[in-house]
Amino acid sequence: MRKNLIFSLLLVVALVSALPLTSFAQDDDMELVSPIPGGECTPDVAPEGDPIVVGGSLALTGPLAATGNIHRVAGQVFVDWVNECGGLLGRPLEWDLSDDATNPEQAVSIYTGLVESADLIVGPYAAANILAAAGPVGQAGRIYFTHTNGAPQQELGDWHFPSWQISGETPEEPWLTAAQTVFDALDSTGNAPENMFFMTAEFPTTISLVEGAREIAAESGIEEVDYITYPIQGADFNSIALRISAEDPDFIFVGGIGLDAVNLYNAFADIGYAPKGLYVALPAPGPFMASIPELEELLGTEINAMSLTIFENHAPFSEDPATAEFVTRFGEAAQAEELYSTVETQAAASFSMWQSMTAAVVATESLEDDVLKEWLLSNDIDVAAGSISFDGFNGYGTDFSRVVQIQDGERVIVWPPEFAAPDVEVIYSR
Repeated sequence: MRKNLIFSLLLVVALVSALPLTSFAQDDDMELVSPIPGGECTPDVAPEGDPIVVGGSLALTGPLAATGNIHRVAGQVFVDWVNECGGLLGRPLEWDLSDDATNPEQAVSIYTGLVESADLIVGPYAAANILAAAGPVGQAGRIYFTHTNGAPQQELGDWHFPSWQISGETPEEPWLTAAQTVFDALDSTGNAPENMFFMTAEFPTTISLVEGAREIAAESGIEEVDYITYPIQGADFNSIALRISAEDPDFIFVGGIGLDAVNLYNAFADIGYAPKGLYVALPAPGPFMASIPELEELLGTEINAMSLTIFENHAPFSEDPATAEFVTRFGEAAQAEELYSTVETQAAASFSMWQSMTAAVVATESLEDDVLKEWLLSNDIDVAAGSISFDGFNGYGTDFSRVVQIQDGERVIVWPPEFAAPDVEVIYSR
């Protein structure tokens, strides 16, 4: 095998360290902006009193740790920034964070304790753990803030407030909405695929997305040449790549998560197969982007893979002062830990979650769940990902489904047009 996973991961350090950090830092004579929508920054006033404790867990180890640690850094950046600006309600903000090791049973145990000890509750990373932890949180009648709930069709209730918004009028529609965005992007080229190969990890989020895509393809007259599922750990990507190459589909729709994209493209490189077009749902951004240069050299072609996103670091998103400041702060913190330092959908989802949660606290001057819930259900909040509302099924009142594509080695939104990077179009040709 020309390039194994370990070498791909090692590339992260070298490439991330070389990434230029776009600086949006304010001049010394400018007022420091608060990360909280509607909040004020008073750096000359130190927070006092007992801390306001936010309890949560993340996949800091295990198969989803590459992405879980992005959320850890994003959350810590936010907490430190709030305390620099005088705290929350004048009190220090504290994050009581545990490692759930990507294990749903461990998440249940952690949240069973947190609902009794924490002032505010933040969900874990990824659907399986989020759904597992929802049990003790819901039973305790606590508000449940989540940054990446990937199973919006699963009943949680009106106490759930997700920042990664995927909307629909019925429980069955959210992932249809997200998948439709991909088909619209392909249609915009005037050269839409006539057939597709579907594959997905055995994971709630990606299964739902791929099922939605298969339904849309069938209704659109696009031939399904094959559909396979694979385990979240230990998948044989070499066999999968051979199966795909034998079919040579117009487009590959991958319900991938974590390192799946890296592993699949490595398998393609091994057999010298370059796909015509590919969408991978939720790749860990650092390892995937770090692997692109060598994979392009091995395949002899540019990689223009697409993914699901809610945010990328370009206009119109980067024009907001608080978002621009977060980009700088996160970039510096992530680079110091040799993590992927560009703010994309994962870091932005975390930032948006912390923004919506603290905005409710500032607006109501309360930590009471019932008070916060009433305010959140009645108000829209301008966060990094857009104007967010929670008045739909399961708290999904907005739709942030966008398509990002790798172009010239960079991540840029290509669809919908109102969120696309300036002067870019979808690249696809079958």
